[in-house]
Amino acid sequence: MNEAKLMKNAARFLLFLAAIFVLFLNFIPVAAAASYRLDDQAGLLTEEEQSFFAAELDRISERYACDIVILTLGEDVTVFNPTVYADTYFEEQNLGLGADQSGMLFMLSMAERDWAIATHGEAIEIFNDYAQEELMNEILPALGDNNMSAAFADLLSYSEMILENAEKGTYAEPSRPFYFYLIPPALGLLLTAIIMRSLKSPLTSVGFHAAASSYLLDDSLAIATANDFFLSSSIARTIIPTSSDSGGGSGRSTTHTSSSGRTFGGSSGKF
Repeated sequence: MNEAKLMKNAARFLLFLAAIFVLFLNFIPVAAAASYRLDDQAGLLTEEEQSFFAAELDRISERYACDIVILTLGEDVTVFNPTVYADTYFEEQNLGLGADQSGMLFMLSMAERDWAIATHGEAIEIFNDYAQEELMNEILPALGDNNMSAAFADLLSYSEMILENAEKGTYAEPSRPFYFYLIPPALGLLLTAIIMRSLKSPLTSVGFHAAASSYLLDDSLAIATANDFFLSSSIARTIIPTSSDSGGGSGRSTTHTSSSGRTFGGSSGKF
């Protein structure tokens, strides 16, 4: 009888332990699913920051069909050529979305404090030279202060703005001062004035006369009646061709060829 009671109590105790274990598992934090778009090999971000930025990279990339990827490398990784490393990583990881594998990779190397941008496909025109320059102007101060979270937040914000503008057909380009648009017509007026003056100069000895009487010799011709008759008019029309919009960006995109023969855009520097 006592043995049966002991067995019963033991079973209850084991059930109690099992219930406690299940409750404990429910309170263990589970890391968010990793995204290939954030490869923080250098460990610059906390787990919470990694989860946040990975989700934002996925959202922006899928919304605009253009891979936006961040790669960080630790001090133990030697990078001889940041541009080549970024291109190779892009290819080996098979990055990019769509038929042309459109994407932009931002890479940080902590060994020599290098940064590099690799663009491919349609992203070459979207993130053109001027867009990359403006992007780095936005994030370099934070990178210099080792505030990587702020730098990546600015990178995502600026990238989304660039992608949204490109979707509307507006590409990044330098702004021009108002007088830039006055130069062409001013040059046209100046050139016209020079040409007209050169044509007029040989005729300065000729005065205006309403009639041709000054060209007649006295008593050489007598006109009894003079009348003017309108015979006909002629109008010549010339078709002026209009330039077609190719739909591409007006900003310049510098490109190069990777070791595998693929075309990439991008830039690199120090932070």
